[in-house]
Amino acid sequence: MYNEVYFWLVVIVLSFLAYPYLRFLFKRLQLLRGLKRICRKDGLELTFRKGWLFDGFSEHRTAFTVESSDKIWSVKLVGALKRSNYINLTDRKSYSVRKVYATLRGIHGGVTYDEFISRPKRPFDFTSQIDTSTNKQIVPILLVCPVPTQICGVVGNRLRVIGVGMDTGEGLLYTGSSFIGLLEKSVS
Repeated sequence: MYNEVYFWLVVIVLSFLAYPYLRFLFKRLQLLRGLKRICRKDGLELTFRKGWLFDGFSEHRTAFTVESSDKIWSVKLVGALKRSNYINLTDRKSYSVRKVYATLRGIHGGVTYDEFISRPKRPFDFTSQIDTSTNKQIVPILLVCPVPTQICGVVGNRLRVIGVGMDTGEGLLYTGSSFIGLLEKSVS
């Protein structure tokens, strides 16, 4: 009897620990399915780099490209492991992540914020996989999938919340569903 209880206890604990990773994988696979569907429907060419599914800020090359008759969308894929994270795109050489934790109200007052942990990164290279001799317009896209709670970027001289379609300094910011919507609009 105790063996069954311990077994189910371990299963429950492991499922809580594995949830962010499973969510991350599910969202990326959902993006892949949507991209393949729109490219097949509209005749776009989709090219992936090896290992693109687990891309993040540490990889400086593009994850995939989508090519139409007049444009090439060069896409760098980043994301947040947990939805409660905040991401700051401070400049081309660094980014920072702040984790948010919910706590019991009586102990710590409800919500605990970690400090922003600044991490270095190399500037993204949006032309590494593209034949630049063609006369097609290259559109750099910073695709965030899965999406965090908030994304901030430098606008002017201040750090502000940025949204879909805004310039991050390296590329245009999009989520998975908004990028698929962009492809549908631009081909129609």
